[in-house]
Amino acid sequence: MTDNQSGEEKILARTKHMELVDQDGWSFVRRIGNTGIVGIIAATDEGCLLLVEQFRPPVGRTVIELPAGLAGDIADEEDESLQRAAERELLEETGYVARQWTQVVTVASSAGLTDEAVTLFLAEGLTKKGPGGGDASEDIHIHEIPLAEAPGWLAEVAASGTLIDSRVYAALFFLLQGQNSRKSPSIIRYVTGDATVPQGEGAKVIVHVCNDIGGWGAGFVLALSARWEKPEREYRLWFDRQADPPFILGEVQFVEAESSLWVANLIGQHGIRRVGGRPPVRYEAIRHGLRRVAEFAMDNNATIHMPRIGSGLAGGKWSEIEKIIDEEICSHGIKVTVYDLP
Repeated sequence: MTDNQSGEEKILARTKHMELVDQDGWSFVRRIGNTGIVGIIAATDEGCLLLVEQFRPPVGRTVIELPAGLAGDIADEEDESLQRAAERELLEETGYVARQWTQVVTVASSAGLTDEAVTLFLAEGLTKKGPGGGDASEDIHIHEIPLAEAPGWLAEVAASGTLIDSRVYAALFFLLQGQNSRKSPSIIRYVTGDATVPQGEGAKVIVHVCNDIGGWGAGFVLALSARWEKPEREYRLWFDRQADPPFILGEVQFVEAESSLWVANLIGQHGIRRVGGRPPVRYEAIRHGLRRVAEFAMDNNATIHMPRIGSGLAGGKWSEIEKIIDEEICSHGIKVTVYDLP
């Protein structure tokens, strides 16, 4: 079929969700009752690709697929955006939500059979929020496959008789290409929990941002003081004595709250109020301080844990701070866990 066809159409058959169309002698299938189709390339912060598996009647077998679904097919939500549909489908099928979404490309599904096009989204910064498994009409199994092991795993699955959707290979290529071209892959893991109860084994550093006027009385510091007295006490003594290191923006005080667990009092906030519309956060001070934190963590073979520093009372943008964390800490291969309260 060439691009100069007249486009005259005839509906040969119609069901609730699709219709069979004849256009200038070419018959194809068209979905109806939706505004688009989305697929999600989702990789966890641990480097695992999220895949789903379900039985597909047209092929009579189970199929390994990307999380995917229709946009605008829900009553009263016909104007649903493609990204919103992707967000909904990711949560519904896998139980994950993503912090960052990027629309990657729109691809043909099977151009000789259907006019369907699928818009692929990259979902990053994943946090588990639910069980997944699809809606009441679906029976979806979730797979989290390490990227490095995915080609071999897919080969084994295909050899067992399970079909693999072609977009899975496209997603794998996309993620591996991005991984190879990235200078310093992020090792930031986002979890729901309390940063004063850091997860995992081994030595740990809890990082938070303090102001440069000796104030300790609001925000995350209250949770720290409720758990340990020493971080607040040492911070106040540091301010009173102006000891080494100097009590100035960009400096860090490391306080051992427990064996192999330190609290890093990082001075990255100038005062406590906006001045001339400028928030108290000081990004360069946070950068300088995180550089010190990275050195300390490497010396002590420690992982780093924090709330979303600098983006609360300090008034900073998390996207800016996240970039600094990636450049100053993750570039050294140090694992960072960021905690969001339930």
